[in-house]
Amino acid sequence: MIRYLLNNKKTIKVITTVTASNKSIVKCRSFCTSTTNNDNNNNNNNNNNNNNNNNNNNNNNNKVEDFYDAEKPETQTFNWFKSKIDKKVTSYVKEESISTVSSSLKEQPNDGKTFEKKFEYYLNLVNDDFLKEELKNASEEIQNNSPIDRSNLSFTTLVRVCGKLSNEESRIKEIIKRLLSLNGINLNKINNNNNNNDHSPLNIKFKLSQAHLIMRDYLLRSNSIMVEQVFKFINSNLDRFDVDNDDNNSETYYIFIESLSLNGDISKCLELIKEMGIKQMKINENRVNRLICIGYSNSNQPEKALEYYNTSSNNDDSENLVILNSILNCFSRQYKIDKMEMVYNDLMISSQSKDIKLCDYNTIQYLVEGYLKVGNVNKSIEILIEKDNELMMTGGGIGTPITTQTFHQIFIKLGKQNRLNEMIDLFECLMMKAGKPIVESLPIETDFDKLSEIGDGLVTTNFIPNINTINILIDSCCQCNNIDMAYNLFNTLIPKFNLQPSSETYSILEAISFKLSRTDLYKKYCVDYFHIIKKED
Repeated sequence: MIRYLLNNKKTIKVITTVTASNKSIVKCRSFCTSTTNNDNNNNNNNNNNNNNNNNNNNNNNNKVEDFYDAEKPETQTFNWFKSKIDKKVTSYVKEESISTVSSSLKEQPNDGKTFEKKFEYYLNLVNDDFLKEELKNASEEIQNNSPIDRSNLSFTTLVRVCGKLSNEESRIKEIIKRLLSLNGINLNKINNNNNNNDHSPLNIKFKLSQAHLIMRDYLLRSNSIMVEQVFKFINSNLDRFDVDNDDNNSETYYIFIESLSLNGDISKCLELIKEMGIKQMKINENRVNRLICIGYSNSNQPEKALEYYNTSSNNDDSENLVILNSILNCFSRQYKIDKMEMVYNDLMISSQSKDIKLCDYNTIQYLVEGYLKVGNVNKSIEILIEKDNELMMTGGGIGTPITTQTFHQIFIKLGKQNRLNEMIDLFECLMMKAGKPIVESLPIETDFDKLSEIGDGLVTTNFIPNINTINILIDSCCQCNNIDMAYNLFNTLIPKFNLQPSSETYSILEAISFKLSRTDLYKKYCVDYFHIIKKED
């Protein structure tokens, strides 16, 4: 067995271990890597060159490239290190004395898999310790009722606010807690000695509608993992639920299929719909057609969605509008503007033939987003003006509302093109026009329980912008480095609408101030109010 060591004096020491009679005898040779005695070594080097070339070719053929995955650092390989250890010595100067060493110098096996296992194991331990510490801090925050604001959004606070459901066991426990809570059972008062009582939590039956309420809440939060977990929990614990009728049992499937449809998992949607037919559940054809079409659209298959829509018989106009909006949105995402316009024109023709409104704020938003993706800002503005003219022609009716997000996207594009005067005109003359129906896309301090009401329920004809709209206007000015107009909007619009600047407001102004070396403006308007106090060195 041969080992090679390189000391600080550039001398290579070769240790050859010979095992005999259970004893290790080590022969040491030291080789100088300097340029002395070159004449004596030239012949040896020339003889070895051919051998080295052959060895190098073999090594290159057997070489395994190293790789590194940032998300899985335990998979790091160390082939480069092994190649350094196995490097051959091609020349030497003299042989030194033989000495003995203890058995502790025996070379340990280089097992890469063992190292990877150990690294992953200890990495998990480190992560566990970190999470335990953060959870402990979160518990202290809860006990002290510490306020949650923008100044302490640490990982501790995020754990406190969001929680961490990382495995099936913790998810099921969370579901059971919510079901018990809906039935008015306090977890702190559960007595294991009374488990034989009829009122014991072990003997309680839940209403299936309660589980559906939990599923819809997770669906509203786009938590598809928990929606699926509740679905599995219901089907594996049917004896724990009172099923009032077959419609309730079908609703369990419908909510889960809707979650899959929104995520574009069309294959699983079709499997569950087939399963409903096998179990002879009541199937609402209009609802199923909508979920299938949306599933195709969200899986980036708008052509299939449109084909399925044209071949299906759906007489519900509200369902048809949702389907066509999903197809329109998919074409918009894929930059297929011609097909997007085709769907919209068919929608308008159908609307006129049936003398009904088959266009809503989502339709307009998807159209605008599609044109903005291809840089056609003028066409986006034309659509808004067209819908405003339709409102005037109807004699001041409700008309088609426009979302604030639609305006925001146009404002940003106008800012990047340094068309700030057009942006201000669009804001003052169209968005703030009296009687203009507006839907607020980014409400302030809206509870999740009220998110389902965002839409037609929040359409207003007496619109007052919140701080999010003002931040977009200020940021649009910063897109073209117009710092004077940015601070002018800050000084005029915020007091005009009686608003409170947010941390985002100050962040935008801070960025443009330091970018353009206008710290005088930052110190004048922001430094005393920004959520992070700046300190000069």
